[in-house]
Amino acid sequence: MLGTSAQFTDPKFPQNANLQVNELSGGNPDLKPEKSKQNSIGIVLTPAKDFTVAVDAWRINIDGKITTPSTQEIVSRFRSGDPAYANLVVLGPDGTVEQTKAVSANVGSAAFSGVDLNASYRTRVANGVLGLSMYGTYMTRAEETSPSGVTSKKIGTTVEENGDPVIGADSGGVVVRWKHLLTVSYTTGPWRLAVSQNFYTGYRTGDRQWDGEKHFVPDQSIYDLQAVYTGMKNVRLTMGVKNVFDKNPPMYIPVSNQFAAGYDISMYDPRSRFAYISASYKF
Repeated sequence: MLGTSAQFTDPKFPQNANLQVNELSGGNPDLKPEKSKQNSIGIVLTPAKDFTVAVDAWRINIDGKITTPSTQEIVSRFRSGDPAYANLVVLGPDGTVEQTKAVSANVGSAAFSGVDLNASYRTRVANGVLGLSMYGTYMTRAEETSPSGVTSKKIGTTVEENGDPVIGADSGGVVVRWKHLLTVSYTTGPWRLAVSQNFYTGYRTGDRQWDGEKHFVPDQSIYDLQAVYTGMKNVRLTMGVKNVFDKNPPMYIPVSNQFAAGYDISMYDPRSRFAYISASYKF
């Protein structure tokens, strides 16, 4: 299908921003299934009563990864001389981009690895139980390689060192180095009260458009509150507040076809702070 591309900036003509051209898109009858190999190993330790730590190391390798590159990725990679993108751009007589081709394809390979950490601790305090828990992931590798052998290292960035989008910038948002959910809870009688921290490390976004300087999202923390009441038979009442301090998202500069301005839709809940209540009854 021939339609209109998303907006992009041609690195060869950076003064012409937010361009749109004809773009060929649609299915690809030559697609083949992805192939992957996965390995994992883990250990669970209980160094003290009511204290448990679990560590899992994992690795995933994908060959023939199916993806549809963004228009910005296609043009940027074409201008950088990546032969895998040589047939995806048609130039006009003046050397400007006249048409792009964005169809799903088995584009190269990908490799991901990391370590998952799960820790929990419980102890009696006064007339209740104090609980601490943390679920976190530390990424050690996140790479995608084009058929021509060009590799993007994606941990903590959406762009290459030169500011071009990483391969697959449209398919899944940023890969942060570390993120965790940390929860402190107190249970007494029919009540359970909890406060949670959602944390992730900072990362690089697109360059600042007004001066071309690199831009980074700093480390972020969002806090939630929750109260659960189970004092009635077969009834569970849950109340809570997400993003208690109503923290605004950090400034984000997109580098691909992410149709949102100002914040990263893959990392921030657009509802901001909100309260909720739910009730369930078990028959």
